[in-house]
Amino acid sequence: MCGIAGIVWPGKSPIPFVETALAMQRHRGPDGEGHLVVGDTALVHSRLSILDLKGGQQPMESARFAVVFNGEIYNYLELKKELESKGLRFQTNSDTEVILLGFEQWGLNLFGRLRGMFALAITNKKTGRLTLARDPFGIKPLHYFAPSTGFAFSSEIRTLSTCFGSLISIDPQAVYAFLNLQFVPSPFSIFKEIKKLEAGQFLEVSSQGQIENSGFFFTLSEPSSTLRPSDLSYEEALKQTAHVIRESVQAHMLADVEVGTFLSGGIDSTLITRYATEVSPGQINSFSIGFSAKGYDESAYAQAAALKLGTRHHQWTVDGISEWDVQEMVRAYGEPFGDSSAIPTYLVSKLAAQHVKVALTGDGGDELFFGYQRYGAWWQKVQRFSDHSALKKTYVKSMRRIFPARYGPMSGEPRPNLWIKSIQLLGQQDLNQWISEPLSPSLFEVFKNMERFFDKQQHRNPMDIARWAELRYYLREDILTKVDIASMRNSLETRPPLVDPKIWDWAKQLPQECLFSVESAPFGFTGKRIIKDLLADMFPEDFIHRPKMGFGIPMQEWINEGPLTALFMSSLHDSGSGLKDWLDLNQVKIWHETQKKSGRFDVSGQWGLLVLSVWLNQYSSSSAPSFYS
Repeated sequence: MCGIAGIVWPGKSPIPFVETALAMQRHRGPDGEGHLVVGDTALVHSRLSILDLKGGQQPMESARFAVVFNGEIYNYLELKKELESKGLRFQTNSDTEVILLGFEQWGLNLFGRLRGMFALAITNKKTGRLTLARDPFGIKPLHYFAPSTGFAFSSEIRTLSTCFGSLISIDPQAVYAFLNLQFVPSPFSIFKEIKKLEAGQFLEVSSQGQIENSGFFFTLSEPSSTLRPSDLSYEEALKQTAHVIRESVQAHMLADVEVGTFLSGGIDSTLITRYATEVSPGQINSFSIGFSAKGYDESAYAQAAALKLGTRHHQWTVDGISEWDVQEMVRAYGEPFGDSSAIPTYLVSKLAAQHVKVALTGDGGDELFFGYQRYGAWWQKVQRFSDHSALKKTYVKSMRRIFPARYGPMSGEPRPNLWIKSIQLLGQQDLNQWISEPLSPSLFEVFKNMERFFDKQQHRNPMDIARWAELRYYLREDILTKVDIASMRNSLETRPPLVDPKIWDWAKQLPQECLFSVESAPFGFTGKRIIKDLLADMFPEDFIHRPKMGFGIPMQEWINEGPLTALFMSSLHDSGSGLKDWLDLNQVKIWHETQKKSGRFDVSGQWGLLVLSVWLNQYSSSSAPSFYS
C-alpha cells in the first residue's frame, strides 16, 4: 500500500510537483519514498512496506519501463510463474515487478489479469508514453488533471489542488451533487478540472501530456440471478459460498507483515475474522471502536465475537470528538465527503495502526448480499411499478422519449431519484430553495450519468437494479473511498475480501431466495440470509439476527448539544462562513430552526452542511502555488 503521483509537463521542471507530492502523501507511505525523472515525466512514490520489504522499492525500472503502483496483487505469484515460463527473470519477490514485466509481455492486457486492488502508472522511458489504470472495483483511488499544457495524477486530490490551485475552480454541479448524494461520484470531483479515473479504466498519455487513448480493460459482469432453487440445494449454495469467501480471505492475507481484522461485532466483519483465524498460522489481532453513548455501541458484540474466535482483541471507547478532529477529517478527504462513519473508521484505523500494518474489513457484504434494510423499502416501492401492465409501461416509456417533460417516472419505477432517496444527505426540494440560482439536476452531467446507468438496467429484476446501483455508486464512491482515506491517513492498509470479482461472480448468480426474504417490507425484509447462516454453527440467534446498527455515531448529540455545536452554528451564522457564497443561508436557518422547535433533527443534512462549510473555509484559506500555468 502506497501513495503515487506523477507529472508530464513539457517545458516545466517537475521538481516542485515532486516535492509537494512527497510531502502531502507521506502518510500513505512512511516506510520509504522515491521519485524518477525521465525527460519531462516524473513518477513519485511513498511506500508502506507489505511485500518483499527489502526489494520492493519504487519507482521500479526495467530497460524500457518504469512503474509506480499503489495496492496489492493477490495472484502475483501465479503470474510470476507464467512470466518465468516465458523466459523472464525477476530480481525481487514483489508484486510490483510482476506488473512491470507483465506490462512488457502483455501490454494493456495485463490489467485484466490482475486480481487485487490497484492504482498504477507506467511510463515508457523511450517514447515518454504514460499509462494509468485502476482496479475493477475502484478500491484504490487515482485522480488526474489534464489541461492543454500537461498532465498530472495523484492518489489524493489535495496534491493536485495544491500544485495547480490557480488553474482549478470549484464545480457548482459537484457542490449540488455532494449535498444530495453525500459524495461526488467518479469521474467527477469537486473541481471542474480534476477527474477521477473510473474503476476498471485505463488512460494513455503522450509525451506532451495529452490524453490519446482511454477505455475500460475490465467491467464487472452485471447481476443476473441465473441460478434457480432447483439448480442447487440451499446446503450446496451455503457450502460453495463458504468456499469462495474463505478462499478470498486466504488470498487477502498475503503479506510479509502481520495482518489483523476490523471486528465491529457485525455479521460481515465477524465472518471475515472467522476465516482469517482459520487460515492464519498465528493469533489474529482484531480491532473495534465503542461509544459511551449506548445506543451506538456494539462493543459487547465485538468482544463476544473476539472471545469466541480467539482473537487478541483491542478496543477504544470514544466519548466524543473535537473541532480539530473534524478539521483534520475534512482535510484528509480533499473534497467534501459526507459519510459520518468516516469518523469511527478513522479512529479504528488509528487504533489498528499501533499494532499492525494490514487489516481486513467486512466491506461489501451489505452491497453484494442485500444487507441494507433499504433494500426492503426499495422492494416495497417498486411493487407499484410491477403492478402496472407491460403494455402501459411500454407506452409510457415510448411516449417519454417523444415528450420527456410530460411523461415522468411512473409510480415506483426503478429510477435514480427513487434510489437516491435511500442515501441522500439533503432532498432536492430543500436544495432548490437554498441554491442561489435554482438548477435542475437533470441538467447536471453527474445525474445524466446516473440516468444512463439506470436506463441500461431497465430489463433487469428491480432488486438486481438496486444491488447494481449500490455496487456502482454507494460501495465504490462512498464505502471504498471512506475506508481508503481514513485508513491511509493512519498509514494502515485495509483489504476488503468480500470486494473481489470471484465473490461477485458467485453472489450475482445466486437465487434471491438464498439472499433475502420479503414478508411485509420494509420491516419484514431479511437480508444476507446465506451470510448469516455461515455463522449459525458458532453464534446464537440473538447475535446473528439482531437489528443492523451500521457504523453509526452519536452525531445528533455532538452537533446539537455537544462538542460540534459551536462549529455548526458558526457555519450558519458567521459572516466568514463559506456556505454564504453557495447557499441562501436565510433559508438554511429557517430549515434548522424548524428542526429545533420540533426536536427532530436531520442529522445527516446537518453533518453535510458542516463538512461543506469546513471544506470551503479550508480551501479559501489555502495558498495556491503557481508552479505551473
